[in-house]
Amino acid sequence: MANYADIVDEIGRVGQLIDPESGDGFVRAIREANRIFVAGQGRSGLVGRAFAMRLMHLGFAAFAVGEVATPAIGGGDLLVAVSGSGATDTTRRQIEKSAGVGARVALVTAKLEAPEGVLLVQLPIRGFGIRTRQHAGSLFEQSALVLFDAIARTLQDALGLPDATLDARHANLQ
Repeated sequence: MANYADIVDEIGRVGQLIDPESGDGFVRAIREANRIFVAGQGRSGLVGRAFAMRLMHLGFAAFAVGEVATPAIGGGDLLVAVSGSGATDTTRRQIEKSAGVGARVALVTAKLEAPEGVLLVQLPIRGFGIRTRQHAGSLFEQSALVLFDAIARTLQDALGLPDATLDARHANLQ
């Protein structure tokens, strides 16, 4: 299929440039959190919701911000903010609110920096010479999804969970 191989190649180039230390720090932050809240707007938010679902399959108390059953965030919790620009107004306010109540914050972004005290998990797209033929933020969103799946697999291996355990936690009212 036309363009498929090019898109996969672009994602692979991003993956080669991700800082392994930030990925390891992200895994630690997830494991140490009481609960994990995942936030993002638009397509970034959709990718974040998929990550929250996978964290739930792994046995973590995970929530997608904005859903009606999402509780209040507090100290000991982790906000995972997904924003290609790192500057989306709603996401910025969620970061500030979370930090203000003592929650830890991880920002998954293409931006080169994060606010003080925020764990930066950078997808090196902008300013790193990776050209994309795709529209808008597609490369960021695709790379975030693959990063989140890689993080989920790392967590699954570290926790020694067989696939059957995750399968048993999958929604059965669909």
